Amino acid sequence: MATLRTIQQYCAAMDQQLGLLRQAKESMLVADHAGSDEFDSHRYAFQITFNEIFPRCLRYSFLIFLYSVVETDLTALCKEVRKRRNLPEEPVSRKKTPFERCKSFLSKSCGIDFESVPAWEQLKILEKVRNCIVHADGCVQVSRDKEFLERKVASGIGLTLSDHSVSKGRLYVDQEFCTASSNAAISFFTIVFEQTRFGPENMMFEG
Repeated sequence: MATLRTIQQYCAAMDQQLGLLRQAKESMLVADHAGSDEFDSHRYAFQITFNEIFPRCLRYSFLIFLYSVVETDLTALCKEVRKRRNLPEEPVSRKKTPFERCKSFLSKSCGIDFESVPAWEQLKILEKVRNCIVHADGCVQVSRDKEFLERKVASGIGLTLSDHSVSKGRLYVDQEFCTASSNAAISFFTIVFEQTRFGPENMMFEG
């Protein structure tokens, strides 16, 4: 939980720093090139960097890391529940994602109703977005979750498709989506800890 909260603070801090860096660089651009024949070309490069490339790289890397932490810790939690309840190991189904395997285990062993946990839906969206980033460089058209992602883009949750020539067709992630995903991770683990009866004094488990 401490890790997730730190990650959440990191995301907000880095987004703020990016805004401050943009302001500083823009002031330097104007001071160095205003009135020159090269101003327009420098401004165009500046806008590509700070409107497209930097936000995409920052938020993509954040979502990949957040997903990695959630998947690793959720898998470790299931392992610990299995150990404490002396439950037998089950064959690993390669047809299911780690999220799906954990969901199936926690549903059966702890009676968690995932349909009543709103944060789970946000984490599933995070999973699909992460997969699109990692396996398709953010290009929705070639993602195996194309239809799912297009529906989510249309739903107004902080995901859009870029129409810029540099990143056309790629997912553009707003800070809103990053914040919602980190909030969902914290909320989800809080609920799961409660329902699996992990008290505050024994929340540490083996990874």
